[in-house]
This record gives sequence, structure tokens and C-alpha cells, in this order.
Amino acid sequence: MQEGSDFLKVRSYARQFRRLYKLNATLTAISWYPTSKKPSKATITIDSIKEIRLGKTTERLREC
Repeated sequence: MQEGSDFLKVRSYARQFRRLYKLNATLTAISWYPTSKKPSKATITIDSIKEIRLGKTTERLREC
């Protein structure tokens, strides 16, 4: 993850975005690229992650 991992962000069937996610050097936050947000807004701390879902378990993915 520190070198970056490519994932697909799915908003709907027609709105899918490829993102590169990177773990910061201190292993405390994840940032993504490209984004139209300010760099400070395109970052999430590891502490704030509540759940990780594997596979097509989200409502958005079931709709696709």
C-alpha cells in the first residue's frame, strides 16, 4: 500500500472511477489520486475506518 494500490470507486453503474490509494510513511493515513479535492480532504486516517467490506456486499455494487 505504501507504493500505491489501484482500486475502483463505484458510485453507480455509469459512474465508476479508478483511484490510486497510498498509505503514508507513518502508516497512519490513506490518500487517493486523482481527485478534485484539496490534498487535505483526499486523506482518511486509519483510526477513522470503521468497516471494510469484501466483495459485492454494498448496496451500490448490488445495483450494478
